[in-house]
Amino acid sequence: VEVTEPTILTTSITGNDAACFGDTNGNSTVVPAGGTLDYTYLWSDGSNQTTAMADGLVAQLTPYFVTVTDGNGCTAVDQVMIGSPTELTLSIDGIDVSCFEGNDGSATATAGGGADNFTYLWSDANAQTTQFANGLAANNYSVTVTDNNGCTIAELVEIIELDELIITENQITNVGCNGNNSGAIDVSVT
Repeated sequence: VEVTEPTILTTSITGNDAACFGDTNGNSTVVPAGGTLDYTYLWSDGSNQTTAMADGLVAQLTPYFVTVTDGNGCTAVDQVMIGSPTELTLSIDGIDVSCFEGNDGSATATAGGGADNFTYLWSDANAQTTQFANGLAANNYSVTVTDNNGCTIAELVEIIELDELIITENQITNVGCNGNNSGAIDVSVT
């Protein structure tokens, strides 16, 4: 009489990081081999998923564990790390309009973190698509930055203008004689 045993239960595991910082769209799949059919699964995520693929995983500093149990109650434990890009950051520097009712204001967006290859979309009438927006009149503008994974961040900048100059004639003194330089104008500027 020969006593046999099943092959050792092993696992291989793969994981996909969350696309954006704080997202819950990471996932992992475990593939068992050996042991005895049928396999059951138990993941260490917050909802204790029980399939070969765990989804809805968020990046964390500790691994996710999965316990695979075969038909004889033998177990194998594997682990996977789920990461994500760093948090997107965005700052905007604005240069105000130089004169009343002018349109020579500008703004510069500086993005960081995320998955690089940033695209820009400004809320001005021209919907400018570069890091720099120019030809801006006094107003509030937003820029939306999108990274290579489709993660977005938006910020506002206010472009202001100087107050309108108002010139008031206080007193006019006409020239007394032709060719003379005795005329004068007294004005106030506010």
